[in-house]
Amino acid sequence: MNGNDYKNLLSQAIITTIEDLAFIQLIESEAVRGAGDAAGAGAGEDYLQDMLSVYLPVKSRYGVIIMSASKAILKETARNIFALDPDAPVSEDMVNDTIAELLNTVSGQFMRAITPKDEFYELGLPVIGSFEMNEIGKEAVDCAFETENGDKLFISYAFL
Repeated sequence: MNGNDYKNLLSQAIITTIEDLAFIQLIESEAVRGAGDAAGAGAGEDYLQDMLSVYLPVKSRYGVIIMSASKAILKETARNIFALDPDAPVSEDMVNDTIAELLNTVSGQFMRAITPKDEFYELGLPVIGSFEMNEIGKEAVDCAFETENGDKLFISYAFL
């Protein structure tokens, strides 16, 4: 499998997850930065990052998946997931739960797609924080998306 294959599978996992769970349509963006670059991203927009470890069969290959999303998209997603009114306030805990659940779901779909059917994969626990890709790994697949409102979401799969 090459980098384009990984990118296509990762893109499909995030699009399917956001559309199925939150009923939000994502548009692929031409942004060139990855999720690990988004800590101060977006010209003043407020972003949240989440990362989890992924292990391919018998821990023979290890990587991380990092998601960076504007808080606006996370709040919209939380309102849809928790069936809240459009103007209802969304707590910090709900936003944190939302990014963790999104990353966990996307990671599971992605790992199922890249793992041979007769083998197993393992997901670590999501960790919310601030992550730099250059500290994590050099080989990465980056995907960038935005909503019709211009809210942005980035996801990266880094091979370690």
